[in-house]
Amino acid sequence: MGRKYLLLVVSILGGIAGIFLRRWQLTTSFELSTGLPIAGTTATLVIALLTVVVALLLLLISLSIRKQAVSTLPYADTFRAHSFFYLLMVWAAALITAAAAGLHYRESLAQPQTNFLQLFFSLLTICAAVSLILIGKSHYQGKDLKGSLLLLMPAYSICIWLMVSYQHWARDPFVLDYVFALLAIIASMLAHYYIASYSFHKPRPTSVFISGMLAVYFSLIALAGNAALSDKCLFAAQILYFIPTIFILCRNHGAELTGSPDTDSDHPLKEETP
Repeated sequence: MGRKYLLLVVSILGGIAGIFLRRWQLTTSFELSTGLPIAGTTATLVIALLTVVVALLLLLISLSIRKQAVSTLPYADTFRAHSFFYLLMVWAAALITAAAAGLHYRESLAQPQTNFLQLFFSLLTICAAVSLILIGKSHYQGKDLKGSLLLLMPAYSICIWLMVSYQHWARDPFVLDYVFALLAIIASMLAHYYIASYSFHKPRPTSVFISGMLAVYFSLIALAGNAALSDKCLFAAQILYFIPTIFILCRNHGAELTGSPDTDSDHPLKEETP
């Protein structure tokens, strides 16, 4: 297995371990009667240590493959994914995103006051779901998304998601309640932006690898928390989107460097390949 694929292994295995640690933390690190966090519990220390280890490993692996990850391929070849399994995962992410929009709209109506931002977020999440369907189809068919705003739509919706979530979290003075959800949203937003940078001829592979894999790690842990069902659907959607996307990014960069038959030997940028 190439070092680049270790990014996926570390993120997924770390996230799975984090799920169990988060459940342990929720049952042992908060007072049953008041819900107040208990400082310095073993579960909190262990999950914090796991997070530091995962982040450091992702950073070290990303830096070790930095030269190999610099792509001279056009966007269409960089994210080419002639795999039905890839398409299935991305479209599943899109459908779950659409379901999250409906759930959030229903949850917002159940509140005493529904503000414009919440309604706008539901609408923007639907747009993000449509964008994911089109992105998956384009990658599957090998089409170019040069300068396409489709790639930015998920990032825009997650930006509003962060704002809507902060309105809810602002009433909770204990960061330990929502810290992993917060980190998952931030990492997901950055990963979508960095992936979109490829279509604007400003690829940042190291940033994509780190933010995308941290998004998977934190989203897995956030699924074990007490978030609303709509939020959990969005965390699941990030996992289903970033895992295959980072995989094909690693695979296609590797194919470019090793001279895979999938790479066009007559490509005008071939001479620049190290």
